[in-house]
Amino acid sequence: MLEIIGLQVEIEKRDILKDFNLSIKKGEIHIIMGPNGVGKSTLAQVLAGYPVYNIKKGEIIYDGMDLSFLSLEERVQKKIFVSFQNPPVIENISMFDFFYSLYHQNKKNEVDKKEFEKILIKKMQILKMRKELLDKAINLGFSGGEKKKNEILQMEMLSPNFIVLDEIDAGLDIDSLKIVSKKINNMKEEGKTFIVITHCSRILDYIDVDKVHIIVGGKIIKSGGAELAYEMEKRGYEL
Repeated sequence: MLEIIGLQVEIEKRDILKDFNLSIKKGEIHIIMGPNGVGKSTLAQVLAGYPVYNIKKGEIIYDGMDLSFLSLEERVQKKIFVSFQNPPVIENISMFDFFYSLYHQNKKNEVDKKEFEKILIKKMQILKMRKELLDKAINLGFSGGEKKKNEILQMEMLSPNFIVLDEIDAGLDIDSLKIVSKKINNMKEEGKTFIVITHCSRILDYIDVDKVHIIVGGKIIKSGGAELAYEMEKRGYEL
């Protein structure tokens, strides 16, 4: 599904990712961990296609195509989803209108607003999200956990094939973490592929992880199973 080969990325003439290599098969969940400022979020944003990053060398092969030449919009059309680490507030657009537009861009069948509201509320109930949020502007007045659940709701509505979740567990209480993790596991069973970036091994207690990677200095220095995350949490990232 994804093959990153010798990737070197810079921003403002400062190298962030250095000879970065990663291989992920379809239907796998890979965890990315590491100290602050080593390139975890940079990886997410490069995969999304943020234009502020300059790819100096290397390849990003997704489903047989080189992502380097695709815009952010084109990557979305190729079924790639990247969550925000800090989801922004978008004023003057209600949650309902946003999701109604999102739904119709992703589905071929037409659904009127009343019918769609029933669909959306059902999905929100599964995520334990308040119905009142539908009338609010996107993320306006949302708690940290509600913002992260909103990212998961968008993910489900778009039904992407490749998903990058940047610290999706931050701000979630234990019950919310279990709900979000169940959604991730369900989508994995459907054949969806994930990169989950996290600072904490807690989420590994609830999701079906295939591999854990430790990033230090802009590249992966060690890979292993879930036990690697617990080891790093105990001893730190000095290997």
